[in-house]
Amino acid sequence: MEKKGSVDKMMMANERFKVPDRIFWMLTGLVLLLTWGSILYFYSSLPSRLPVHFGLSGQPDGFAHKNFWTAFFPAYMQLALTGLMIWMYRHPQYSNIPSSMLLAMLPEPWHQKIIMLIRHLLVMVTIVVNLLLAYISLAMISSSLSSSAGLNGWAILGLIGLLLLIVIVYSVWLWRLTKQGIHALQTQPRT
Repeated sequence: MEKKGSVDKMMMANERFKVPDRIFWMLTGLVLLLTWGSILYFYSSLPSRLPVHFGLSGQPDGFAHKNFWTAFFPAYMQLALTGLMIWMYRHPQYSNIPSSMLLAMLPEPWHQKIIMLIRHLLVMVTIVVNLLLAYISLAMISSSLSSSAGLNGWAILGLIGLLLLIVIVYSVWLWRLTKQGIHALQTQPRT
């Protein structure tokens, strides 16, 4: 029972965003504002057909009639993703469902470290995916208003590569911490 109380105290203490995470959440908010602001600013000057799909060459190859949903679809995705990630940040025990029972059993310092890493992973994934969706929104606008090249494949690959790198690095860190926590759990004296 003492374990549950300490977990509850830890969860209450971590309700507020940590300072480094706050910076990334503010950057995410800034990306959201810039994306929505640019779409609102250019919406009236967009043509009646908007690019909604880009081929491997980066050129638009799929179009749809202009409406609020079409123009703002990547921005809506940004809002949905950010809302989901904020919820998961505040409730990290649900973000690693297969091992959440194990996580609750780990000794307190390991439990806190793993929760902190899960939160950092969520923040980093959120900012990179928001940047990717912002880039797609801006490419839709720029290729609608001019004959720009559309999407730059290297920019997309760079953002996706960064996302994969973040997920791999944090997964390794989480695996190592979990392994160390299990070892600590197995070696701690039983009461």
